[in-house]
Amino acid sequence: MKYDIRIVLSAQDTAYSKRDPELYKFFLDKFGLKADECLFVDDEIEKIAAAEKAGLKTWLLTKSKSLSESLRHV
Repeated sequence: MKYDIRIVLSAQDTAYSKRDPELYKFFLDKFGLKADECLFVDDEIEKIAAAEKAGLKTWLLTKSKSLSESLRHV
């Protein structure tokens, strides 16, 4: 499967925390993105929950695998 990664964002660019669903809504609005077309990847369930509340697809990483290793099996 091929992935099209167009934008990588950082919470450091805002006043929001990654545990706040408003962070994800902010970036969606800023870039004109649709939540269901975006993927949020993190290793903390609290951050995953916030992204899901904003409507994003999510991927919870385990400590034992890197992102690139995990994506190879999709």
